[in-house]
Amino acid sequence: MKRLVVPLSIVGLWGLFAWSYQGQEDGSSGFSPIGWVYAIFLMPYKLLSMSLGWAHSNSDLPMIFLSCFGFWGLLAVGGALLLRSRKVSA
Repeated sequence: MKRLVVPLSIVGLWGLFAWSYQGQEDGSSGFSPIGWVYAIFLMPYKLLSMSLGWAHSNSDLPMIFLSCFGFWGLLAVGGALLLRSRKVSA
């Protein structure tokens, strides 16, 4: 269980960075590398909202960030468990 704290804390720090960086770039001249780090964090929600035709407002931002944290958190925990199972079997 302790090993799952590391990937979740990395995703949490990534989410905190994305939340604090929000609104710093408008993307009109392209994102900087830091802007891409921010944009990739929000990509799961953006793809889902575009495919389903959802609209969102500023009041939805906490839900957007929490859903992206959930997606990336599940991916990080799954990756950590997969690496752990490979180490145990080897």
